[in-house]
Amino acid sequence: MAEPTLKRGSEGPDVTDLQEALIELDFKPGEVDGVFGVFTESAVKSFQKWATLTADGIVGPATWEKLDDADMSDPTVRNGADGVAVRGLQRRLIAAGFDVGEIDGHFGAQTEAAVRAFQARSGLDVDGIVGPQTWKELRALERS
Repeated sequence: MAEPTLKRGSEGPDVTDLQEALIELDFKPGEVDGVFGVFTESAVKSFQKWATLTADGIVGPATWEKLDDADMSDPTVRNGADGVAVRGLQRRLIAAGFDVGEIDGHFGAQTEAAVRAFQARSGLDVDGIVGPQTWKELRALERS
């Protein structure tokens, strides 16, 4: 996902990804149908209020970033995983200077290669799996 700007009337796979992310975070966009309608707009506004953003119902770069960072549960993720946590991982890896391709919420080969490179640079076991130690190192970068 190239983080497009989405609003009511938008349609397609990017809207599907948005709806799935909102559901994952317990906001209720209605049916996952790839159509940005009134329920999706309402869920986006609720999320934006929760994330202390302007609640305009338009999903632009700031809303995408907050969505990516909203899952603070740090689940163990590996190749094949999908979702908000993977988007947050990809955003953090890019900020650390690693190439994951697009922030698309899918943990594929390019994300795994970036994880392995990050783990090697950080002195961690290089297994391509993002568990507690890798999350800890990624979060430490945010504070430095």
